[in-house]
Amino acid sequence: MIGDSPLVIDTDDNIAIKGRLFRGTERIWELLTRKYVNTEVINKDDLKTYKNILKMANIRLTRYQPSDNVNVTPGKKFRNVIALLYAKAKVHGVESALRRKWIKY
Repeated sequence: MIGDSPLVIDTDDNIAIKGRLFRGTERIWELLTRKYVNTEVINKDDLKTYKNILKMANIRLTRYQPSDNVNVTPGKKFRNVIALLYAKAKVHGVESALRRKWIKY
């Protein structure tokens, strides 16, 4: 499982999530499996693919539910990789998601 979705890996190390196939490169596996990602070897296409995987599996959301708040963590991977993928969401999405939690009494 990855997030809320079953993960299928074929014989060529490609990744299938919710019927969509992603090419399993060493850099994608670095992003998916490492706690401390070597960002020097990662390119923009890898980050785009990783972001698509995060969205499809609802990984960054509390309890993996699309209606829940963004799960902000203090880890290096979140700060150095994931938060940068959602830089625009940081202003509008993350802050408003956190505010929503406080507004509901």
